[in-house]
Amino acid sequence: MKIEVITDPGAFQHLRSEWSELVNLSREATIFQTWEWQEAWWQYFGQCKQLRILVVRQNGCVVGIAPLYVSSHFRTPFRRLAFVGCGISDYLTPILADHCAEEAATDLLQYLTDHFHGWDVADLQQISPDSTWLRMASELDNGSHAPLLTAQEMEPCPYISLPARWEEVLGNLGKKMRSNIGYYERLLHRTYQDADLLLHRDGDIGSAMNEMFSLHQRRWRSRWLPGVLGSARVQAFHQLVARRFAENGWLRLHTLSLDGRVAAALYCFQRRDRYYYYLGGFDPNLARMSLGTVLTAAAIKQAVSESCRTFDFLRGRESYKYRWCSGDSVNRRLIITQPGMRSRILYNWLQWEWHLAEHAKTIADHRSANSDKKRRAGSGKTDADVTAVGVGGGHDL
Repeated sequence: MKIEVITDPGAFQHLRSEWSELVNLSREATIFQTWEWQEAWWQYFGQCKQLRILVVRQNGCVVGIAPLYVSSHFRTPFRRLAFVGCGISDYLTPILADHCAEEAATDLLQYLTDHFHGWDVADLQQISPDSTWLRMASELDNGSHAPLLTAQEMEPCPYISLPARWEEVLGNLGKKMRSNIGYYERLLHRTYQDADLLLHRDGDIGSAMNEMFSLHQRRWRSRWLPGVLGSARVQAFHQLVARRFAENGWLRLHTLSLDGRVAAALYCFQRRDRYYYYLGGFDPNLARMSLGTVLTAAAIKQAVSESCRTFDFLRGRESYKYRWCSGDSVNRRLIITQPGMRSRILYNWLQWEWHLAEHAKTIADHRSANSDKKRRAGSGKTDADVTAVGVGGGHDL
């Protein structure tokens, strides 16, 4: 195997066909490793970063791609190596052809531990716990003076293992949850003349995406918290991704319109046998209607109808996810450090940042819960009666 290091961003275009072919040859590749997602991320968030795409070839064929970049950490002399897509992607790992995944992963890891040119710490986040990349990293042994590989737990990714029928999904839920689904669907039709559930998969989806942006941000602003879709750059990224995914048949954008006005939206993806619940939002003034329960049920029904085996709520430990889920997996963070003061300082800095971010999320969760309790106080609903539409599980940059 030979490893080629690509630093020219123009290579994204040149690699497109080989990249897409490799994704199709990799069972572990998710929607976040596709060329469509990764190139869009670099286009909108690659400023002030130095591209480092590692391409593994065997007999001239691409069998591995590790999309990486180097950046100055907060404009300091310290240099951090990370995955392209870091921050807003829920699963990140090199793309490896199934027939030689272990060998390609080992070669890539060996290359990273042998070449520290231009970076101090490799901070590789959101790695699936059952990935070949992580398993081979645990087996790598370069001797006592080699760089140190450390795997740490990150956020859980709750999911539903889908049966063949929607009725079976209902049967696996708690009695109260089953009752709520039917109750809120009937309540909508009693309250509004027109309650329309729509699925946007192709065509002109720009206006539906704008509705989703607006609803998501209104939900966050009602909690006096910043939203993750507020900036024009983030919205432009998702507009591009949504168009590309629609062209490939991967977009699943669910909306709920009440008397002609969009009141809730779920931004989802579908690829292979997996349905991804990425983000959503709803009118905070209609919290008592539990629009999230109705719309999430519609999305799960759609996933079942498409014979998906998993409905993935993606990363984040929000309570509404666990009212539906049968389990979760916990992503990992692989950190590669080398001997020396610079690497040690940056490693400690990154650890401090991580703990601070986790503390901030805890505070935000408490503030969010208190806000929801106040909103529900007038309606007489309990916590178990209302399920919010997904308002973000850490999709930040």
